[in-house]
Order: sequence, then C-alpha cells, then structure tokens
Amino acid sequence: MKKVQKLSDKGFTLIEMIIVLFVISVIMLLIIPNISKNKESIDTKGNEAFVTVVQTQLDLYTMNEGEAGLTDENTFSSLHKDNYLSKNQFDQAESILTVSRGEVKLKDK
Repeated sequence: MKKVQKLSDKGFTLIEMIIVLFVISVIMLLIIPNISKNKESIDTKGNEAFVTVVQTQLDLYTMNEGEAGLTDENTFSSLHKDNYLSKNQFDQAESILTVSRGEVKLKDK
C-alpha cells in the first residue's frame, strides 16, 4: 500500500522576504555615497599626478630643446610632436590642462 506523503511548506514568508530586502536596501544606502566620494578623490589625485607628469615633461623639453618657439598655446602640441607626450597624454592634456608662463595647471571647471 502506498502512503501519501504530505508536502511540507518550506520556504520564506512574505514578512521574511520584506525584512531581507529592507536590510539590503539599508546597506546599499550606506555604501553608495562612500563609493562616489572615493571616485572624486581618485579623480582629483589622478589629475594632480597628471599635472606633475606633464610639468616634468615640459621642464625636460625646455632643458633639452630650449624655449624658442614655445608658447602657451602650442606647448602640448610641441611636447607631443617631439615625443615628450604620447597621443593619449596629449589628448588628455588638451582637454583638462592649461599652461601659463611655463606652469601647467588644471583648467577651471
């Protein structure tokens, strides 16, 4: 004779699922703002390091080639043309940096 087995109700109730989702959302609310703050800090430090690299390359260029023909407007193109900056560095420098009297700075936003 076959015995009929009763299926047991194993699983999560709706209340348990809501509590889990609530806890996950609270954790997300705590983590996401910290990630955006870290990204801003990373961008700032990266830009400062890039300014230092370009300034160093500009100083090296002026020591080796002299300042003849070098103006604030053509500084990055001269550095790129004479292989002091790569194409990627040149593009980034043109977009975020400026040169004034031989000093490399970030453009004002």
